[in-house]
Formats: sequence, structure tokens, C-alpha cells
Amino acid sequence: MNHALRVAERVATEDVLSNGRVELGTGRGNTTLALRAFEVDPSENKSQWREGVEPIRRTFLDDPFSYVGEHYKIPPRSLVPKPLQTPHPPISAAAGSPSSVETAATMGIGAIMGGLYLGFDLVENMVKLYDKTLAATDHPHPITPRKMVAISGGMHCAETTAQARTEAKPLFEMAKLSTDAYERLSKLSQDYAYMGAVKNIDFNDEEYMFASPTTSYCARSNSSANT
Repeated sequence: MNHALRVAERVATEDVLSNGRVELGTGRGNTTLALRAFEVDPSENKSQWREGVEPIRRTFLDDPFSYVGEHYKIPPRSLVPKPLQTPHPPISAAAGSPSSVETAATMGIGAIMGGLYLGFDLVENMVKLYDKTLAATDHPHPITPRKMVAISGGMHCAETTAQARTEAKPLFEMAKLSTDAYERLSKLSQDYAYMGAVKNIDFNDEEYMFASPTTSYCARSNSSANT
């Protein structure tokens, strides 16, 4: 969706303006709305993303830099301005599956991990996989290892648990909306097949949605509405 050189230019500029506080998060996209709007093929965007990280890294490390691959053919050029951070701003990847976590560790970049409503055990295993893969990989260039876990949730306080659950019904709809795209994507490309696991979760199960420790969505009663 974004050309690697444009990303590198923007990140370098933001690094200068922020006095060296920028981190770059990357990803291949996970909504059919965005993929279709930018005419991105779901069967190719993983290889496009993976290859795109390399020219970004080269713009930061080499002067002049160049790159020739399947998706990018960049002649010798220099990046202006250069970022402040050395060797370069940290680079990470959105990683929702063990395969993506392994890829990020192999590349020597960080992994931003999430469980996709499948529970904390999955996230814990992905964190361990990242450490194991990173330690077993020889990296010919400077690396920016990061382990980040993205956990989102909502809270609604009311006088009673029953009232809180009733009033928090919109959380159900938000969960259904955000995961509806996952199953559709799982049918478009093998790279997204793991997202199909959400079809086994009953998002109409209030106990799972509100009370289970494996989900980020919960409603709790509060004895004081003003607290």
C-alpha cells in the first residue's frame, strides 16, 4: 500500500522532528476494505511486505543504497534526511500468527503480537518462539529486536453486573465487526488461513465474552458509579 522509499523518507523526517523517538511498525494489512481499495493481492502482500522492509533498512544503513528484488528495483540513491537514531529507528512487524512471529525474528526486527481472541496461551507461545528464533538466527546486519504484545479491551461500570452486561452490548458488536474480516481473509489466501480459527469462537457466548480470562472483553459491577 505504501512504497518502501516513501516510508523511509517519512520515518527519517519524523525521527529528526521528534529528536530520535520514532519507531516504525509495519504490516501487510488485514482488512479486505483496505486491500481492495489499494488493489493489493492478498496472495502476494506478505512477500511484498517482507521484501519492502529490506530497502527501508538499506536506506538507513547504506549511502548510497540500492536494491533489486521481485517487487522493488531501486537504483543507487541517497536518503535525505537521514534519521537521528543509530543504526536506525527500530523496525517491527504486526504478527498475529506463529509464522509471522518467526519471520520477524528471522529478519531481526521486532514483533507486535496479538491473540486475535484466541487466548493468552497463544501469545505466550509466540513470545517464546520469537526468542528462540532470534537466538538461532545469524543476522548479517544490525537488528532491532522488540517484543510487544497488543491487548485491547473495554470496561463498563454499573450498579450491578446484570446492568453492566446489558449496557455493554455494543462491545459484542465491536468484537463481531472486527473479527468478521478475519474469516473472509482466511478464504482469500493461504497466508491468512490461520485467521479462520476465529470461526470456532462463539461471540454470542456472554460468559466467554465477559468473564473468560482468555478474552479481552469483560464487564464488571462497581459499587460506586462515581468512582
